[in-house]
Amino acid sequence: MKAFEGLKVVDFTQVISGPVATQMFALLGANVIKIEPLGKGDEMRTLLTDPEMAARFLSPGFMTNNMGKRSLALDLKSAQDKAIAHKLIDEADVVVENFRPGVAKRLGIDYDSIKSRNPNVVYCSISGYGQKGPKSTDGAYDTAIQADAGLMALTGNDETGPLRAGFLAVDMYTGMSAAFAISSALYRRQATGAGQFVDVAMYDSALMMGCTQMSDFLVRATFSHVPATNRPLDNLPAEASKPPTAWFCWWPLLKRSRKKRLEFWGWSICWMTHFTPHTTHAATM
Repeated sequence: MKAFEGLKVVDFTQVISGPVATQMFALLGANVIKIEPLGKGDEMRTLLTDPEMAARFLSPGFMTNNMGKRSLALDLKSAQDKAIAHKLIDEADVVVENFRPGVAKRLGIDYDSIKSRNPNVVYCSISGYGQKGPKSTDGAYDTAIQADAGLMALTGNDETGPLRAGFLAVDMYTGMSAAFAISSALYRRQATGAGQFVDVAMYDSALMMGCTQMSDFLVRATFSHVPATNRPLDNLPAEASKPPTAWFCWWPLLKRSRKKRLEFWGWSICWMTHFTPHTTHAATM
């Protein structure tokens, strides 16, 4: 038996952070029903892919973050479709949305609107800067949050200046943070019987990602820009070099025993063999 078998999740999220959160529940056995806008559906269906896959509305990125879910297209401005959404919500254990703050309320599917119908529901809102505050209504994407939270100041080098991570780090970490927060609320519900509202912000998640180095500023009021290939930890050299297939951090190997070095080389060979430039990885629903 999987951890969340029997759990029903209604998923109003799009793009990456929200779908990553709900995917964790689908992977662990939950019944996740994804609500998409009529027409083109989730924006991610046509992003980060080639024209052929975009024309089919099946980008690999979309399939990766939504595998194991069932999808339903609704016009939430339509009274008939909204009634369908309400019926699903009434039977849900978890509801997740990542509209810009205020949109869910206008659509009549915010926490205050549905908690009287389903007081035991765990309702999670994911946004850029949280549901309240001076920047709550600002649009937010991964790159903007990386910059605003200071993560870019920890990367790059003197020639390039600050750089964003090459992957959607904030989106992914926010999704994982939301999944943990929802799981915590479900655990609390077992003890209290009460539902809960969970507010997850990309900005907060990004700050948590950089807290190990950013905490130095809070303690000593200093901030050191650390280029990506320099040494952030004095006792652990972290220079990087580029073999034919991938970047590796070699220097920690020098302090290991012969047995550990052999194990490292074995795993390195396996890793390089699997991730050669000629390997193609396909995502399936």
